Amino acid sequence: MRSLFFSISLLLSCLTGWAQKSIVVFFDNDVHCQIEGYKYIAGLKHSVAADTAHVAVVSSGDYIQGGTIGAISRGEAIMSIIGAVGYDAVALGNHEFDYDALYTQQLMESYHAPVVCCNFVDSEGKPVFRSYRICRYGDKRVAYVGVTTPNTLYSKPAAFKDTNDRFVYDFCRHTLVERVQQAVDEARADSADYVVVLSHMGESRDSLGISSHDIIAQTRGIDALLDAHTHSVVSPCYKLNTDGSPVLLVQTGSQFANIGKLRFAPDGRVTAELIPCLSASDHGLQPDVRVASVVDSITHYYNRITELPVGHSAFDLNIEDSEGRLEVRCRENVAGNLVADAIRVCADADVAMVNGGAVRNSCWAGQLKRGDIIAMCPYDNDVCSMSLTGSQIVWLLTSALRHLPQLSGTFPQVSGIRFKVNIDKSLGNYITDVKVLDRKSGKYRKLKPRRTYRFATTSYFLGSDDYQHIRPACSDLKNHHVLYSNAVIDLVSEVYQGEVPNTYSRVEGRIVF
Repeated sequence: MRSLFFSISLLLSCLTGWAQKSIVVFFDNDVHCQIEGYKYIAGLKHSVAADTAHVAVVSSGDYIQGGTIGAISRGEAIMSIIGAVGYDAVALGNHEFDYDALYTQQLMESYHAPVVCCNFVDSEGKPVFRSYRICRYGDKRVAYVGVTTPNTLYSKPAAFKDTNDRFVYDFCRHTLVERVQQAVDEARADSADYVVVLSHMGESRDSLGISSHDIIAQTRGIDALLDAHTHSVVSPCYKLNTDGSPVLLVQTGSQFANIGKLRFAPDGRVTAELIPCLSASDHGLQPDVRVASVVDSITHYYNRITELPVGHSAFDLNIEDSEGRLEVRCRENVAGNLVADAIRVCADADVAMVNGGAVRNSCWAGQLKRGDIIAMCPYDNDVCSMSLTGSQIVWLLTSALRHLPQLSGTFPQVSGIRFKVNIDKSLGNYITDVKVLDRKSGKYRKLKPRRTYRFATTSYFLGSDDYQHIRPACSDLKNHHVLYSNAVIDLVSEVYQGEVPNTYSRVEGRIVF
């Protein structure tokens, strides 16, 4: 009898210890195809001893695009790695929709991804994915709520429209906070002990004036918000919600600069830390063998494509300035010039423009490989051209410059045109002294407002709000069915015969402030 009593007591003791373990949640955001980091987040996951804590892995979005492997595989390679790691929940970033909304659904469904997003709805207002997901760790239940920036709808509107140019999806821009609160309330009613928001909103307020901070301040019931979108390194801090209760806020940066570690202690305390990952071995991180095998296999497969030589450059084609700022998003830039020139040559146009946000990575001096160019121009954007008047071109450029002096992905890198930018807080930014390259003489001549020019850009631009304003007046639209990365490859390998000219070693004065 004493033996049975002892066994029962031991069992109850074990169960109590099991129930009282901490919950550790490793997290990432804005990975953008930096797949090496998945080895280490999986390694951290499996380094947590099963008898000391429960463990999970989650993401706050932007994983399938932004790099070579994502571009070539259209995100499939990335999703296979995420599946190998075994994520408990993943939010949707704006770049998860770089193809279109239907493709996003099919991709996520085919890989059985644990997607959460409370504010992405169909034409009937029904959530496309579940708003939250509850995972049980011991005797505790953690709910993961996903939210995606409503600006996604307007960064590429065509991805969310039907063949009749009507929106059939929405991100609930006017009811965003209410949607988040509803999901949190439902999760709490579903017996969630903790609620974690996987937020692809960011530090900066969007066009609605909403940031991750505002979501915390205007809601209740959230324990932690794991942020994304602005690529900020936000050390763990606490912000007050609408009840005056503290909510943990943290963001890891981007491309696995850090791995986040969220911890729910048995006594209910919520803490977090950032684990540096750029030099993983220097910080004692060990890769997970199985995930490393998957990553290495995928890398080897795609290297056969990316290692093909394109040409040579005697100098860096850097998208950043000497201070590490993304120059391509605020000033004329040598890499931006090369990409804009490639688009103009491909379309045989007078003027070309590419948004700075489409030029994602630098190419360094030395041999240029196909993978280098694809990494620079990773998106699934075709070269397109159309006929526009001079005044329409000026309007588009002015609109693209509207966010200055802040960094912005809308900033135009241009070809075949030169102008001066005037930043005026009272009047708004505007351009003057606009000149267009005369292809016969090779000289720049004053732009004529009523003259029609051939204007080239990418299919991404055609889905922007800016283009929608002039679409009714636009004529002779043509899709050249050439990816803008391939246009750059063709320019370097064929037009320049494999050697990038020295004219790209410095800016030319296409855009003057």
